[in-house]
Amino acid sequence: MQEAVAFSDVHTQYEVFQCMVTLDERISLRWVMPGRPGTPEIGGPGASKFRVWVRPVNSSNCQIEGAGHLIPQEAPQELAQELSRYLLYLFSTPTSYRKANL
Repeated sequence: MQEAVAFSDVHTQYEVFQCMVTLDERISLRWVMPGRPGTPEIGGPGASKFRVWVRPVNSSNCQIEGAGHLIPQEAPQELAQELSRYLLYLFSTPTSYRKANL
């Protein structure tokens, strides 16, 4: 049921991505990308590089090795560790330090 709901509104993801460049730069973005060798990129070769840097200010990214596009199902522990590490970093360091070291 949840999967059907997620795929029933196919336009939202494109609308959100188009608005990404207008998102307030004070909002930090962290892209978690698949890292399984040989997995084709969603959107074709080179699309991931464009996607993760669509708004370069206050944005960062990482890859979950061994996972494809279903990261929460394929590597839940690795994803949880990455999110935990990022949230601890984001909320326990001064803003000026984060901007210089992300």
